[in-house]
Amino acid sequence: MANQEQSLPGRWHRNGESVRLIFDNLTTGQQAATSATMRDTPASITDYSPITGRFALQWPNDPTYYWVNASQMEDNMLDQDTVPVKVEDLRPGMRVDLESCPYLNKEPSAIWEFAIVDTVERETENCILVQYQEQAAGYPVGTLLKVRRDPEFFCDHGDCDRLTKEDGAKFCLVHDLDETFIMLYAEQHLRVEPLMGRFLVTALDGSRQRSFTLEEFVAAFGVTPTQAYDEWKIGDDDNRDNFDPGQFSKLIADSPAQIRQQDVFRLFDECAEADRLALYDWLVTVRPDLRLEADTVAAELDFNPAVPW
Repeated sequence: MANQEQSLPGRWHRNGESVRLIFDNLTTGQQAATSATMRDTPASITDYSPITGRFALQWPNDPTYYWVNASQMEDNMLDQDTVPVKVEDLRPGMRVDLESCPYLNKEPSAIWEFAIVDTVERETENCILVQYQEQAAGYPVGTLLKVRRDPEFFCDHGDCDRLTKEDGAKFCLVHDLDETFIMLYAEQHLRVEPLMGRFLVTALDGSRQRSFTLEEFVAAFGVTPTQAYDEWKIGDDDNRDNFDPGQFSKLIADSPAQIRQQDVFRLFDECAEADRLALYDWLVTVRPDLRLEADTVAAELDFNPAVPW
């Protein structure tokens, strides 16, 4: 294969595994010297040299490799085309930006390559093994990776970045709700109850049933986490006695953007007094950003965490 050793002029936008020339920043002479293919067609990134800091580009039906300096590349389009996804939510076929991987981002190809997910396996309670097509890595649960926003995996509703409810579906769980289901909630014709750390929502006439995470429940029905927990208890006086603090604390831990102090207060208030110290220890360990709220609640409820730090 021939190699065009001189660097191509201009500024280039990186978009996944391809790049496109920003034509309007070229001089008149450079515009005239640039072929129509280079102007109008994205090029594939076929190689990267960490020694020279250059990318090798190739256009369709052109055997020549052209080189572009890394300083000419702009990655802002790449960020727009990726979505942060928890490692436990990865699906086979997803394309992961290796630059977002804390273990594989030093690989020579990480700067320009997406790794295709082959399998996802929970090895232990806190470790997820992801097998890519050419490498593998183990991640702590909750690790966020940038994933290419391919339409087969992500909701097709506006700017929603949630995963589809299942492979091949068009919408996420929230945006797949029909208007009747939402109307039934507004008219209080739905029953809400806890189920394995989720919200199980059932129409009173038995026509519809769906389970939600706290984040999904809040987005679907426009409520706060505290209101969501209140809904959890409506119509069931026994829920107070059967309350599992582990369930609600997991809902809080999984929804960092939704946290408010009253949610933390509710968590401790509903917990048996004998279990509050253990709950405090757990909460400030998994969510150290809630330490201030937890300490405030501990003072209000008059118990001393006495956690050695």
